[in-house]
Amino acid sequence: KWVLQGYSRLLAQHGFVVVTINYRLAPQFQFPAQVDDVRQALIWTVDNADRFSIDTERLGIFGYSAGGHLSTLVSVLADEPVSTQMSASVWQADDPRWKRLPKVSAVCAGGPPCDFRDLPLDNSALAFFLGGSRREKPDVYAAASPISHVSAADPVTHFIHGDQDLMVPIDGSRAMANALKKAGVDVRYKTMPGQGHLVTFADQRTRQSMVRFFEGVLLQPARSNWDMRKLGTMPAFRWVDQESPIRELIYQGQPINGQPTDVFAFYATPGSIAGDPSLDKDLPVVVLVHGGGGTAFADWVWLWAKRGYAAIAMDLSGHRPESPTFTAGELVSNLRAKRERLPNGGPDQGSAEKFSSVGGSVDDDWPYHAVGNVIRAHSLVRGFPEIDAQRTAITGISWGGYTTCIVASVDDRFKAAVPVYGCGFLYDGESVQRKQIDALPQQQRRQWIAQYDPSRHLPYCHVPIFFVNGTNDKHYPLKSYSRSYAAVAGEKWIRIEPNMRHSHQAGWEPKEIGMFIDSKLRDAQPIPRLDAIARIDGGLQVSYRSEQPLESSTLHYTTDTGPLVTRKWQSTPAVVGKQQIRVQTIPSDAKIAFFTVTDPRGAMVSTDAAFLE
Repeated sequence: KWVLQGYSRLLAQHGFVVVTINYRLAPQFQFPAQVDDVRQALIWTVDNADRFSIDTERLGIFGYSAGGHLSTLVSVLADEPVSTQMSASVWQADDPRWKRLPKVSAVCAGGPPCDFRDLPLDNSALAFFLGGSRREKPDVYAAASPISHVSAADPVTHFIHGDQDLMVPIDGSRAMANALKKAGVDVRYKTMPGQGHLVTFADQRTRQSMVRFFEGVLLQPARSNWDMRKLGTMPAFRWVDQESPIRELIYQGQPINGQPTDVFAFYATPGSIAGDPSLDKDLPVVVLVHGGGGTAFADWVWLWAKRGYAAIAMDLSGHRPESPTFTAGELVSNLRAKRERLPNGGPDQGSAEKFSSVGGSVDDDWPYHAVGNVIRAHSLVRGFPEIDAQRTAITGISWGGYTTCIVASVDDRFKAAVPVYGCGFLYDGESVQRKQIDALPQQQRRQWIAQYDPSRHLPYCHVPIFFVNGTNDKHYPLKSYSRSYAAVAGEKWIRIEPNMRHSHQAGWEPKEIGMFIDSKLRDAQPIPRLDAIARIDGGLQVSYRSEQPLESSTLHYTTDTGPLVTRKWQSTPAVVGKQQIRVQTIPSDAKIAFFTVTDPRGAMVSTDAAFLE
């Protein structure tokens, strides 16, 4: 167990109680002695929960290599009848320990062997462990293979594997991940390109991936209303229209009074809009979140399907828009489609549902339903056979950007997130939402901020995130947006556009959104990345990284005072160097400033706003 000291200390530093174990080794002790040792360690953990302040409802297992195999095997067997579990145990059916085994909520396995059933019949490489060749012990080889025991009740599982692993080839864990996905289990997968078995174990990124996984599924439920252990599984759904270029479906949403609600969604793929199902294989997918007053927009889904993505857009107000129409194979745009209330829909999206409902049960809170139903949509599409579940992104506009900020902080399965306009710190600044927050009774106000303001969630965001907004947005003002950007500790980009319009169409128009998502899901050229602004000798400077020489850079600044929404902005060219951008002087009365840069593709990104007042 000493080889896991680094992993154990890292987990402890992030707030976990860690129990690191030894188990009996082959050939002195053959299978299934090791499996029973892991089970016994779980029982010991429960027996000592009070002593070490352990929440037994949030237990995870991590193992690497043989430890990854044991962790995975114990977890997938746990929901099976005792008679099945006995195939991998020396315990008898009436052993009282079966009833003392706790539920495992999450499993992280690095480089695990998952399937011994396809080994050559007379290969004796594992005879020291399994007691003979596969010809001699076929039942033992099957019982020892985690993939043999996959079912829908298995816990959320995260695999980490080097694609050049010659000791334990990656195909086994990939097959296991696919089997779990088909069963509807929440499964994540991190491939370590160009790395072998031992190098992957030693890599800091493996440790970081493990910690982030356990933070998301074990720590997150304790600090938010959304439990990924439940939301990460594929929800029940039914097709309303599976034949049109843009499909329609209804899936189960967040419950009210213990009963699931219905959520309507549009869904399209490159194959559905082209009438060619052969195009739909291992697709990346983007989840689209509408803003206030909006709905599931067929236009938005169509736009992303044209880009080569599967796309899902759901209505988050308990309604269903009318079906789209098509002419000569093309979508007829209709952004003002009529809507009808779903008989079993969730809360509407008015002020009462967003603000004054807070307190008591969360059943009538729109933010609770919105965030949960977006995560459920993500879990739904990740289970579709044409989807590559490891290549998913989310983007939302206005209230959808607000929702995206929280979702990306709760659901770390996404590889990219783009909140447009929406942000946190709505309770402290010039947002038009602040009046409604301040109008709440003091206890409700505190509760709304703690539960539903994105500022309370963004510090836990590990998904690469790209903030997009304008300088004069009254709904999500620049100061609140800047603070939200600063709250994220992980990978982040920002695009501030002078006087950007606020609407759904204006929110999905910036081509940089597609470029950013392409860079994360398709390994396309990344957008430029800028550091924070620094003052130098009366001027301003910023460092940057770009795969291509920048075409231009501009400094934008305002000398105005008063409300941010009314300030006028001025611009001046900046000097682009090899690694830095600079302006030698700025007006002494400049109050706020930021740089924008443009690359040869016309992609524009910016620095965060520097408040110079």
